[in-house]
Amino acid sequence: MDGNAERNIPVSELLELLEEMRNTLLNTSEIINLLLNHKYSYLNKISLAKSLTTSFISQNNY
Repeated sequence: MDGNAERNIPVSELLELLEEMRNTLLNTSEIINLLLNHKYSYLNKISLAKSLTTSFISQNNY
């Protein structure tokens, strides 16, 4: 079959494909959000550690 030839795809099959694509995008979005939350959680911990260290140093006149 020619790669450019038209193919009649039943609407039900198209709907199934769209649903699969939607689910894949939702899963991908969820994974990205989890990764970003983990990254920012890590950065927040570093920021907190920096703040505590700075506070400790200033209070103890180092």
